[in-house]
Amino acid sequence: MFSHQPSKKYTCFAEVKAEIARCSSEISDVPVHLSIFASDVVNLTFIDLPGLRKFAVDGTAQKIENIVRAFIEKPNTILLAISPANDDLATSVAIKISQEVDPDGGRTFGVLTKLDLMDESTDAVKVLEGRSYPLPYRWTGAIDHTQKERGFFMEKPEYAHLAHRMGVEHLAKSISKHLEDLVKSKFSATKLFKSFDMKSAKKGLLQGYSLRSFGSFPIYEVSTEGPPHDMRFRCTVRVRDQAYASLCDHRHLREAEEDAAAVAYKDNLGDDNIDMLLEMVNKANFHVTQTLKEFTIKKSICEPCFSSSMVHETSKMTRWLSTVEVDGQVFIGETARSKQLSVRKAASSAITAFLEDGDALMVSVVQGKRLVNAVPTKLKHDSTKKHRRKRRKIRHQ
Repeated sequence: MFSHQPSKKYTCFAEVKAEIARCSSEISDVPVHLSIFASDVVNLTFIDLPGLRKFAVDGTAQKIENIVRAFIEKPNTILLAISPANDDLATSVAIKISQEVDPDGGRTFGVLTKLDLMDESTDAVKVLEGRSYPLPYRWTGAIDHTQKERGFFMEKPEYAHLAHRMGVEHLAKSISKHLEDLVKSKFSATKLFKSFDMKSAKKGLLQGYSLRSFGSFPIYEVSTEGPPHDMRFRCTVRVRDQAYASLCDHRHLREAEEDAAAVAYKDNLGDDNIDMLLEMVNKANFHVTQTLKEFTIKKSICEPCFSSSMVHETSKMTRWLSTVEVDGQVFIGETARSKQLSVRKAASSAITAFLEDGDALMVSVVQGKRLVNAVPTKLKHDSTKKHRRKRRKIRHQ
């Protein structure tokens, strides 16, 4: 599916290639957006940039370099520095620019192509072993005919000892592993909730919980110790009939109140963490589409745009696959037996992505949903009975 033809779905990659070539034969900085939907692929953005040129022709080389730099200078971008093995790496423009934007090589994967086109008397063993032009992530060799790759590397004596980590298939696995490690390091539960001011948020959330559950505000009581120039604050908060004290003395009143609120919050609602929120989102009774819509409203962006289609997994089984676009990002859900369930799975995929990315607003929205569900069962029952009695009185009148 192309962004300029959102209603047309392509099922043949030959047609996709023809459509891209039809748009223009010139170099342009306007990207062609192509979305590929499948149940067995990862949610990943792959950017195919124009090939870098050594020599300028009417300024084309510089224009291409400017386009490439605009993408690869982003710190979260993984670089695939692709160079043909039958060219001199010392003059490779791809390697030169990669080293400029990523000097330590922490996000650069080197790929040597056209190994099968090298002269008989030469090979690329030194590069692939890391003895020449070393990179933290070792070079991967590839040839154009991927179905022949394994045989090529196994049959060549000089490459046989490297065959297990050569080819496009190994490259894909290496990048996937790198992405997994990147997500774990950048968006771990600890880092997520450190970046979000949880104690401050819990004070407000505790107030909402107390009002919904008991119809009253939490009551804060403060005591002080020490001389005026070095005063310390200790706080106790009462939620209904239960008192909760701050864990220690604080130099500021606000910190003491937030500390006490965090203690009360944990006792009544448990300790928030990313795994708990993700588990809640994936429960069958969690309103994912409503939550995603609320998130877009609070963020002041367009409401979620869902798209669903039937997919044939086997000759006898047809299932539904849905996607949702939120603020320019497209999220794909798992296949499902019904359209409604596939829409839920797409919404769940989007919410999960925002939570894992540490989006403070999404964390707040999901926590708010959790608080609504956390009202004690007895109080819910009492409230329902009062509402029914009120309706009966109105009818009698």
